[in-house]
Amino acid sequence: MKEVFIFIKENIIVNVFLLLSVSIIVSFQLSKDTPVWFNWNTDIVNYYFDIVVNLSVGYLVSTIFYVLVVYYPDRKKKLAIKVKTSILFARLQTNLSEFIDCVLRSANQELKDGEDIENSYQPKIENLDLFNLMRNIKISDPFSGDISCLEKSIGAARSIEKIKNQLIPFIAYLENKELDLYLDLEDTFTFENFNDDERLFVKEYLVKHDFHLLVKQFNNCQRIVGASFRNVSWEKII
Repeated sequence: MKEVFIFIKENIIVNVFLLLSVSIIVSFQLSKDTPVWFNWNTDIVNYYFDIVVNLSVGYLVSTIFYVLVVYYPDRKKKLAIKVKTSILFARLQTNLSEFIDCVLRSANQELKDGEDIENSYQPKIENLDLFNLMRNIKISDPFSGDISCLEKSIGAARSIEKIKNQLIPFIAYLENKELDLYLDLEDTFTFENFNDDERLFVKEYLVKHDFHLLVKQFNNCQRIVGASFRNVSWEKII
């Protein structure tokens, strides 16, 4: 029944003409033995009525063909893609969370719920040797044991880039809020080629400069996934 309502909502014009066609066919069956009104010519009335009825029957058949051959397969494909993209956005949320938490844990700066990240927290981390701190802070990983926050963030960054590439074939099927998040990620260069090497200082600048944008992307991803919303704060991850 839910799919019927979705079909009606997504194909309003099709359904209006379908209702009109069915009404014409039914009215023809009910009125075929009724005398012609206003002394109109019976042959002319029947001639034009037959044309309208035949067009209505043709439209009814075409609509059934459209539902079976076009709409239903496309709807089935969209549902399958929605499942796939939902999984990808859930993984994206997890990796964004891990990346942000690594920065927060390493910076060791207080960040309270509702605090202005861009104007309050960001100036605090800009003066830190952030990536050196991330190398020295160890966290527990269920798969790798104890690793540094930098290693953890590198893994998260690689996963985020991989997820971005996996979303490319489904761009045409993304909802507006999903597409907006994808485009925001495409404009964010923090995660590209994020490796522990001599050029990492460039990424350190980007992390410090764009940290508030990363938090915004994480929040938007939480809204897309529909998970229980978690505000980014230092107090919650200690």
